Amino acid sequence: MSFDLRKTAPYIHTDRTTKYMYFCLLIALIPPVTYAVFYYGLKAAILIGFCGFLASLCQGFKDYSAPVHGIVLALMLPSTGSLYTAAIGVLISEFMLKKMFGGPGSNIVYPAACSRMILELMFPQDMAVALEPGQNWFSIKSLFILGGEDKAPLSTITYSRAEIIAGRFPTYMGMSCFILIMVGMVFLWHSRATKMGAPVAYLATVFVIKMLITTEGNFFMSSASFMMTSGVAFVAIYMLTDPTNTVQFGYAAPVEGVVCGVATALLSMRVTGITLVLVPVLLAGLMDGSIRFYVGLLEKKRLEVEQNEEI
Repeated sequence: MSFDLRKTAPYIHTDRTTKYMYFCLLIALIPPVTYAVFYYGLKAAILIGFCGFLASLCQGFKDYSAPVHGIVLALMLPSTGSLYTAAIGVLISEFMLKKMFGGPGSNIVYPAACSRMILELMFPQDMAVALEPGQNWFSIKSLFILGGEDKAPLSTITYSRAEIIAGRFPTYMGMSCFILIMVGMVFLWHSRATKMGAPVAYLATVFVIKMLITTEGNFFMSSASFMMTSGVAFVAIYMLTDPTNTVQFGYAAPVEGVVCGVATALLSMRVTGITLVLVPVLLAGLMDGSIRFYVGLLEKKRLEVEQNEEI
């Protein structure tokens, strides 16, 4: 038995095609999209539809990966974000991070995450504001104004536990609906479109380390609140399940999840906001080759030992 270390995307081996996997991811995005439209109104629907359509247009409507990445990007924007910044983010994702590296599946980092971080650096004012959920449902003025309107601090300090569980606090459009994100996870697991090794390892690592480093108050409830408000669930389900950007064969998947989880938990001691959850994902993407190489070597050694024992 031989073991080939030269593996390329998609990093998952199944009789289901990549097109099917992305179609399931697109379906799994329906719950957070519904949440965003319900709480933030018409402006959210327009932003999400615009990003999904523009991303598909950039890729010539060839597959489902483009709308998935476009919608994921949109859900990481504040509801007061403009169409201008959304368009720049999609173009960065589809051209700079995909086509320049050889097209879909050849990019070295998750494109929506990287483009969102670039937007954070380019337009900090536009990206750092949020609208109180349920206000100005029909207002679309912010779509055409850099910096938006109806600014509110991205904080959960004044919100009750029930509101936090329901995701009813100002934050990015689709990252705080923990329960609905879990619905998406159940769908992906049931459809067997992708493996859950990386996201489960990631969530478990973040939760355990957060409990260990929490020194004030109820460490369990504090860690649970962090899991529901920080966006780690969104990252786990919609980024670490991506078949062309996340290692998913053998033991590499949970290893990448643990690496990403450790980085997130440690960064939470110093960093907040979107940077907290996206930087570890980008770092894990850059470490993808090293993770695959060393896990592959270990797997090769294990197979050699098994062969020697059989002899």
